[in-house]
Amino acid sequence: MDKRFLTVRETATFLGISPSAIRLWISQNRLHAVRAGSRVLIDRVYLEQRAAGGQLLEPVCESEPTPNGPNGDKAIPRKAEAQ
Repeated sequence: MDKRFLTVRETATFLGISPSAIRLWISQNRLHAVRAGSRVLIDRVYLEQRAAGGQLLEPVCESEPTPNGPNGDKAIPRKAEAQ
């Protein structure tokens, strides 16, 4: 019997993409998921319907370039090395 709900890793394998892309889609509300304790689960029927409708095929940019550091903090310039 097939499982009704998939983990993030199983969903990533099913779609052929990375688990971090799945987490990003969930955080962007592009993919609905439910939390069961510490686990994040995706309904297989919902996922198959979205995939069949082509609604999950847009490219994903996992990180946006930032003008400062990765956390939005200002970059600290390095001191010139002594000669």
